[in-house]
Amino acid sequence: MLFEMKKFFLFMFIASFHSVMAQKTSVLFIGNSFTHMNQMPKTFEKIAESLSQEVYVEMNAKSNHTLKMHSERAELYEAIKSRKWDFVVIQPFSREMIFSEDSVEQATIPFFKQLLDSIYAKNPCTNVMIYQTWGYKDGFQEDSLSNTYERMTTRISEGVMRLSDRYSLPVVPVGMVWNDLIKSGYGNSLYDADGSHPSPEGSYLIACTFYVSLFRKSLDGAFTNGVPATKVSQIHRICYDFVLTNVDQYKLRENSFFVQKVYHKNAPRSIRCKAYYEKADSLIWRFGDGSSSRNRIVKHNYKIPGKYTVVLTVHDKCGKREYRTPIEFIDPKKKKTG
Repeated sequence: MLFEMKKFFLFMFIASFHSVMAQKTSVLFIGNSFTHMNQMPKTFEKIAESLSQEVYVEMNAKSNHTLKMHSERAELYEAIKSRKWDFVVIQPFSREMIFSEDSVEQATIPFFKQLLDSIYAKNPCTNVMIYQTWGYKDGFQEDSLSNTYERMTTRISEGVMRLSDRYSLPVVPVGMVWNDLIKSGYGNSLYDADGSHPSPEGSYLIACTFYVSLFRKSLDGAFTNGVPATKVSQIHRICYDFVLTNVDQYKLRENSFFVQKVYHKNAPRSIRCKAYYEKADSLIWRFGDGSSSRNRIVKHNYKIPGKYTVVLTVHDKCGKREYRTPIEFIDPKKKKTG
């Protein structure tokens, strides 16, 4: 019931994160085997395309690589420079995140910053996101503070959030969605036989979490990659529910907007629009019926049924971009009956 209510009120989320709607949203994944296992980025691409979200996806991932090792790879910098990416996802090595702040300060931060500088040098408006991973099934036995699944998951989460806070970057909370699914009784089938890497189901969960975190839309009807229907339903529900409930905690609202239908008896054709571009020089909503507004948060009523396109135009240091959202209000007199 809680999920259904949230779907009713939040289902119309439309995210942008500076993507150019006239083109495919471009996403570059940087990481190790937790990224490339089971071709996860390709699954993310298929999920997006199955839901009519046009994306261009590339992956530059190497097994067992830390951020320091990534920072030394010439081919990674070539990938970063190859286009003005809408999104670049950075996956830290899981065990990098579980150690003390001092250790992370010396062994991780300089190389993370080096990658950030390279990304922003190509495009200062790229949306960099941190991929939060999960604890191993039996924890990391060499560290007493991370020697159970629960302890390791907590330590990874804390480490990633410190990175997020330091650089004001959004987090894709895969590890926490993974945790919610396990706590719901899903079992350990998310893990590969080694107890650390994702199984095909685990990689599907990862891809779903990325889709909801980037676009904040429902997964209903998404590509399933062969995961059984009952499990797909559970994964979809928990991914959507967790991300939508925690958009602020993980900074997923920044540089985004949504358009939501609002149903009232006396205003049956209403929408609520909100834009979260704090650094924008100006923005304007055009509602497709000749009306417009410069307010960041606005409610609009349509006088007659029909198909409309809501256009948000944002001006900031990245220039001018337009985001289009189709809205339709059906005339109740023309609805088919029987």
